Amino acid sequence: MPVDISNPEPIFGEIVAQARASVDKNNSQNSLSQTRPNISLVEMIKEASEKYGIDDDLAVEIARCESGLRQYSTDGTLIRGKVNSKDVGVFQINEDYHLRQSQDSGFNIYTTRGNIEYAMSLLKKSGSQPWSASKPCWGQIAMR
Repeated sequence: MPVDISNPEPIFGEIVAQARASVDKNNSQNSLSQTRPNISLVEMIKEASEKYGIDDDLAVEIARCESGLRQYSTDGTLIRGKVNSKDVGVFQINEDYHLRQSQDSGFNIYTTRGNIEYAMSLLKKSGSQPWSASKPCWGQIAMR
C-alpha cells in the first residue's frame, strides 16, 4: 500500500504516539520494579534456599542487608563492599576467603546465580557465621 508523503502529519503523529506508548510502558514497568525491587532476584534466592534446605526468609534478609538485593550497580559494575572491597555481589562473598573454594566447587561468585548458589552452599555448611558482621541487620529473622 503506497504511503501518501504529501501530508506527513498522520505518519509523524503515529510515530509519536508509538514512542509515547513505549515510554509509558517503560515508566510503568520501572515504577513496578521500584515498589517490588528485584523480584526475580528474590525468587532466585528462594529457589536456591529451597534446594539447599535453607530458611528462605533468612537468606533473602541476609542478601538485603549485605547488598540491598543487588549483584550489580546501576552502571553495570559488580557490587563491592563499602567496608571491604573484596566482598562481592548479592551476598558479599569475600574473595580472599572464598574465591578459590567457590571456583573449586563450580560456582562463579561474579554472576548473580553463582553468588547466590555459593552463598546457599556456604549457609548449609557454615550457618550464618560468614555474615556475622551484618547480623544486627538480619538477626531478628534468625530468632523467629
